[in-house]
Amino acid sequence: MEKIARYREIIKNIIQAHVYPLTRHIDEYEAQIVVDEKGDHYYLMKIGWDGTKRLHGCTLHFDIKNGKIWIQEDWTEEGVIDELLEAGVPPEDIVPSFRSPEVRQHLGLAVS
Repeated sequence: MEKIARYREIIKNIIQAHVYPLTRHIDEYEAQIVVDEKGDHYYLMKIGWDGTKRLHGCTLHFDIKNGKIWIQEDWTEEGVIDELLEAGVPPEDIVPSFRSPEVRQHLGLAVS
């Protein structure tokens, strides 16, 4: 359980670190952090307007399942895998689920 609590904090810190880069270019939208610790779902959403274009989307989405961090969505510039590794998450606990299982097996990370 201690590992899961640590993973929750790591995920929340990574999401928080991506709020400013997400909002720095467009003033008319906001970043929303959505945390569901009971279900272990974590999102960074962008919501608002870019001129006349509506913006509503998920930039980051993590889940914790079976003791592993599942990256469900990652629309960040560099990707968050290295951030997870630098925070001490072992490769076998990172599932890049936004990639197909066929691709995952070649990344040196968890497949599922």
